[in-house]
This record gives sequence, C-alpha cells and structure tokens, in this order.
Amino acid sequence: MRTEILSPAGNKESFISAIHHGCDAIYIGGLKFGARAQAQNFTIDEIIELINYAHLYEVKVYVTVNTLIKDEEFLEAVSFVKQLYINNVDAIIVQDIGLASYLLKVFPDIVLHASTQMNIHSFDQALFLKNLGFKRIVLARECKYELIKKIKQEIDIELEVFVHGALCMSYSGNCLMSSVIGKRSGNRGKCAQPCRLLYSLNDSNKHSYLLSPKDLMTLNDLDKLLDLNIDSLKIEGRMKRKEYVGLVTQIYKEKVNSYYNKQSFDLEKNIKDLKEIFNRQFTKGYIFNESNKQFTNTKYSNHIGVKLGVVNKVENNYIYIKLEEQLNNGDSIRIVGRIEDAVTISEMYIKNVLVKSANIGDVVKIRCHKKLEVNSLILKTTNIKLLDSVNKYEEKKIYIDGFVFVSNKKLVLKLIYKDLEILEHSTKEIEYSENNNFKIRLYEQINKTNSTIYKFNKLDIDVDNIFVPISVVNELRRNAICKLNNKRLEFKKKRIVEINNSLLKDYNNEFSLFVKVNNINQYRIARNIFDGIIITEDKDIYLNNQNDSNLAYINPRIEVNKVIEGGVQNYNLLRENNSFTGVYLNVFNSYSLGFYHNLGIDLVGLSIELSSKEIGKLIKEYKIRYNSNPNTYILGYGRYELMIMKHCLINKSLNLDNLGCNKCLEKQYYLKDRLGFKFPLIKASGCNVKLLNSKVLNLINNIDEIKSLGVNKVLLDFTIEDEYEVEKVLSSFIKKVNGEDVKLEIKDVTYGHFNEGVL
Repeated sequence: MRTEILSPAGNKESFISAIHHGCDAIYIGGLKFGARAQAQNFTIDEIIELINYAHLYEVKVYVTVNTLIKDEEFLEAVSFVKQLYINNVDAIIVQDIGLASYLLKVFPDIVLHASTQMNIHSFDQALFLKNLGFKRIVLARECKYELIKKIKQEIDIELEVFVHGALCMSYSGNCLMSSVIGKRSGNRGKCAQPCRLLYSLNDSNKHSYLLSPKDLMTLNDLDKLLDLNIDSLKIEGRMKRKEYVGLVTQIYKEKVNSYYNKQSFDLEKNIKDLKEIFNRQFTKGYIFNESNKQFTNTKYSNHIGVKLGVVNKVENNYIYIKLEEQLNNGDSIRIVGRIEDAVTISEMYIKNVLVKSANIGDVVKIRCHKKLEVNSLILKTTNIKLLDSVNKYEEKKIYIDGFVFVSNKKLVLKLIYKDLEILEHSTKEIEYSENNNFKIRLYEQINKTNSTIYKFNKLDIDVDNIFVPISVVNELRRNAICKLNNKRLEFKKKRIVEINNSLLKDYNNEFSLFVKVNNINQYRIARNIFDGIIITEDKDIYLNNQNDSNLAYINPRIEVNKVIEGGVQNYNLLRENNSFTGVYLNVFNSYSLGFYHNLGIDLVGLSIELSSKEIGKLIKEYKIRYNSNPNTYILGYGRYELMIMKHCLINKSLNLDNLGCNKCLEKQYYLKDRLGFKFPLIKASGCNVKLLNSKVLNLINNIDEIKSLGVNKVLLDFTIEDEYEVEKVLSSFIKKVNGEDVKLEIKDVTYGHFNEGVL
C-alpha cells in the first residue's frame, strides 16, 4: 500500500487542480456542517458530481461534516450524510460524537474518519474510536512521532497526519477564543483567527504575534512517516487558492514517489517553491519535536514569501532594489519597515529603461504607493511565473486497452480497464471494400480520446477491407467510453437501518453546586464553607487530603499517558464508580448526551457554547427520545479556558532554551490585546499552558433559570482567584441556591454564551 496524498479543495478549481497534480484523495465540505464555513464549498448536487469526477480518475473524496451539531440541525445533518452515503462518498469526517454514533448505527456501510477537531492525542483515545467503529483517525497536530508509531503498530486503524499548511496554536477542538471574542466558533467552522492578531505579554509596550504559529512543512522528515506506512498525508488549505493546492500536492506527491521509486528529489528547489506560494516561515511541527523557540513567527502573521532585497535608495515614490531573486511584471512585493506598502509590479526600470523582467543582481527602480524608507525589507509574495507553471498542468489520463474487430457484420470496440471489459457494437453494419487504407483512418478515429479522461495504452485494429462512415466510428467510440464510465461508477446499494432508542438510566438528582480548585489555598477556603464535592487537577492537593471523602482528582484535559476514553475525562467522584465529562468535551446535542450516559458516564457537562434556549431544547429532546431524565451540569462561574497550548509563549518571550522552567508559577502572566483586555496564562498538565478569558463568567443571577431548564448541577471553576474572591463567590452562590437574595459584585463579568450562544 502506498501512502495517500490527501489534498484540500474549497472550490471546484482547486478540486480539479488537486486531481491533475497527483492527489490520491480530496477533502471538501458542503454549505453547512464543515469546519471551513468561509470557503466557497459545495451544494449536495455539486458534491455528487465531484465524487463521480474524482472516482473516474481513481481519486477518493472525503466530505467534512466536522462541526458541532445543534439539536435543531441534527436531522438535516443526517439527511445530508445520507445523500453522500448513497452516492458513494468514500468517507465522512466527523467531530460530533453524537452524530458519529448515530451514523454508525443507521448507515452500517459508512466509513467515518475522526476529525482532528476531536483532539485525538493519546493511544487510548485511538483504541476507543477504533472499537466504536471509526475507520480512520485524523490525529491532533500535537502528536509526537513516537506516539504515532505506537498507534500505527498496535491498533488496526488508519492514521491521517497533517504534513503541510497552517497550524492552530491550541490543541484542536479546544480553542474557544474566536467563540468568546466574537461569537464565531471554531467548532462551528467560523473561526475568526484571533491567534493571528497582535498581543503583548503582561504590560509590555511591545506588541507581536505571540499566538501565531509558523506553517507546517515536513518535506525534510517525510521519509520517517513513510517508513511507518502512515495511511494518509494531509495538506491543509481549503481556504487557499487553486495554485497553492496544485503546487503543494505536486511537490508532496513527487516526494512520496521518489521515496517508493528510490529516485532523487530536489529538496532545496521544492522548499523554495513552497515558500513562494505561501509561508509564514516553516516549522517541522510537534510531530518532529520542533523546539519551543521555533514554533511561532512573532514578527509576521501573514504570507511573507521570500526576501527580494532591501530598499537601497528612495526618489519620491520610487525605490531602488538590488535583486536577490528574479522579478517579473505581475509579481507582487511587500515592503516592510516603519512605513509599509504592497505593490504588484507593472512598471519596472533598469538604468531608466522600462523592462518586463529582471535577474538576480540587477538594480531595479519600482514605483510604490508611498514614500518609503531606505533599508526597508522587501519580500516577494507572488511569483507570477510559478503560478503560470502550476496552471499549465497536463491533465491526468486513465490508461485503457482497446480492440477493434468485426462480429456479425458489426464493428465492435472492446475496452479493457483493469478487470472491466466493455463491448460496444456499431449502429450500422460494415461495408466491404477492396481498399485497406480505411484501417489507418479507423485507428486514428478510435484513438481520438483527448476530450476524454482516457488514453490508449494499446489499441489493436483487427479488420481488413471494410468501411463504415466516420460518424458511425465516432459514435462507437463515444458510446463505448460512456458505457465504461457508467460501469466504473457503479456501486453496491448501501444498507440503511432503522434503530430504536436505547432505554437509559433515569436520573432524579437534586440541584446542587460543585467546585473546582487550582491550588491549595483555594481548596482550604472552599472546604471551610462548602461540604459538597470539590475537584482538582492538582494531584498533590488530592494526595495530601485523602481524609476528605468529597475531594476528587480529575484527569487534565490533555493527558497523553492516561486512559481518556474517546476524549472523555474519566473523573471519579467520592471514590465510587461514578464519572463525569468536562464542559470542554463539546457535548452539543441530546444524541451526544445519550451517548455518554449509555457509555456509563453519570454526569455530563454541556458545552459552554450553548445558550440557555439550546440547553433547554437539548434536555427536552433527550427526555422525549430516551423517556428518562438526564444528569447534566453547566459552568456557572469561572474564566473560560480559551486555549490549551503545547507552545509556551512565556518561555519563548523570556528567551529561554528549554521547557519546564516553571516561570509561569513565579508570577501571574497574561496576554494583553490591542484593546487592553488581559487574558491570564496558567500552567496546565504536562508543561502545557492554558489561556483564560479576560472576563469572568458569572451566572449567579440565572440560577433559577438554570434549574428550570432541567440542569442538575452548576460548576464553580476557580483558577486565579485569591482566598477572598473564592470565599465571596462561593458563599454567594451557596446562599443563592438556598433561596436567598444575593448580589455578587465582580469586575469584568460576562454571561458568556448563556444568553445568545454562538453562530
């Protein structure tokens, strides 16, 4: 088995470019339910057409249905998948566990791929999804090579690994920054990319792109993945233009072919081409242990191309450059300095002579929009000749064998493709002729397949002394090819199963609070005034207070070496077998809630991106479907965890060489955005970093509404609060739950998504 090159396509032009530049599979999205809602995307009819087009070229098509699904959207999403399923889609890429479990039951022949949005970063998660029925996992970009190797060798499931393109700063599926800042949820395909904006660390006046990763580029190390027989190498870029898709596909395909065929590969040239088509500088990524210092580009958050030179001289709006790269009319440049500009070259001079192109070492004069400064950096961001070369591709052809002979006075064309054999007879009988020159003409006409996807590997003409009109020959060829296409696109009828809803445990728990603490001081204050359940990720707090039967240790959200089933945080409450999921597990609909209860999870946290109206609908739908009451909780107080990052921007900003410095414990660090909002940074398990919201969620005034929705518990999550704040918040919530009229005054408060949800 050869490793698959999987290319992105956000429009038809990119789709076609990917095929003819050598991809083995393409992933695309519909108008809804895909994690790139801002791409052009496709209607269901367009997708079916593209599936057929790709299959004729022996290319697979995977469709993304990888957003979180609201209850009111669920049946529409299932209907969309059904149309794809019965029309021979090769796989559906899914994030929502409720949707996935439903599809596996209703469509038993379906092939599901676990989206990277599911944040699969551990061996046990991979095993869980394999046992659930997934055929492939798109691994989190944070997975190291050693983990990928272990999963590949020990679990019989296909693995898909990102090898090129944009990276997320946060662990996939765990970023809520866009959601909280502007209601545009990354989990709903509408990320506004706040990671690409300027921030400062603490009160520094120096703003830079602290959250902006470089682009992934793995050509240097790709052989290591090929050695593991990884099933699919994934290229990111459904928002990119067709030339990007075509060039990146072509280069990675050439690299794979050179590996299998033991041929040379021009690494330096191909990396340069990749830089010119798009780069924010390159990183080899966490998969190959990129250093913390090298993971982000804090200077630029957009395409930087390649260095063209510096401004040597300025005359009004003209600049002089000694070229370090070739420059042509149609190329684009960006001038970076105190004053910045961008120009598409249409007027260029060498020694006052107007020219269309210039070579390395030439000094050229270019007109700009602004008066710029000497020594400003000049970047070439578009290479028109490179774009032209990508667009002048040779269309891929499918090779067939052909045989022409006479049977029962009819001309017969037999086409053979692999194990398929097509026979097509002419509509008119042949005429016999003394002139055998027609055989040459017959060969020429049958061989005219340039307007089709086919090319003859062999074409034998076994006829003598016959004649038929050329129109009949052309019709014979067209009909035979049409019949071959139809035969190749045939597929078995897919099974569809009606399912009955499971009978689930009926929960009738009383409404209550529970508390999460982040340090020993918070725990002591909380325990002094609260006799309920307290949970913590700090193992020392748990081990040093084992006499507290209401204290429980919880698995961190990112825990590579622990059993975290399917992304479930397996928390033990009261040292019994009851467990619950976190509010960041993205339980977005009643089907997901039912899945986890059926799994044996007794208390399920609902997504923080749900509004009160959506929570009410979710619980109502659950009661109707399963004829029982669920056991749920929501976050009622605390700072949303916007990101969990493997990259430590504190460590990099302090110019330290290695992680594990624990500088984050010495004082409170935070990011400050351009508007002055401060986002606290705290340490997470495994030397990861949590980025918290600048505002504090406070739903104390919504307690009665929360009860009326049917929610069983409310979590108070303390992170950076001091003892006084913990005491004030917790005692106020206790009084409110007990029916007292309480006012809780807190600065920088938010209602989160409780009132309005997300887009």
